[in-house]
Amino acid sequence: MGISRFPFIITKVKPGKLRIAIDKAKNNPKILVADYPKDMLETRTDEELVESINNKENDKLEYMGAILYGDTKDLELKYGEDRMGHAWVEKNNKVYDSTTKMIYDKDLYYEIYKPKNVKQYTVEDYYSIPENKKLYDDIKNTVIEDFKPHGKKK
Repeated sequence: MGISRFPFIITKVKPGKLRIAIDKAKNNPKILVADYPKDMLETRTDEELVESINNKENDKLEYMGAILYGDTKDLELKYGEDRMGHAWVEKNNKVYDSTTKMIYDKDLYYEIYKPKNVKQYTVEDYYSIPENKKLYDDIKNTVIEDFKPHGKKK
């Protein structure tokens, strides 16, 4: 892939969702995929890696990560029907995205990511969902400085 001219969007997903994204991307000729199977940690040479991967069925490969490159419209699989699950905060026509650790103009954010099936919650509604309490408390206590090079969430 070489040196990137464009930023990478990094997100954390569950292994099963990662496999879905990789499989869909590999079946789309407009998307370049660089996957990172666990075998890369367990082998020392390219030959060992190829042999290890070839000796496994595709559904037995465990992926540690992947880079998907392509036009945003071709990458909509990330935010489409099988979306990975993603949340952000909107305030004063800005989007605060803790996954990308960036602040966007709201219109630009929606143009880039084309989110679908968006559910909006008030702070109170979101906080009232028990499984969201820990995440909400983390968001509530996070400040921009946390994302700077020496911050808690760099």
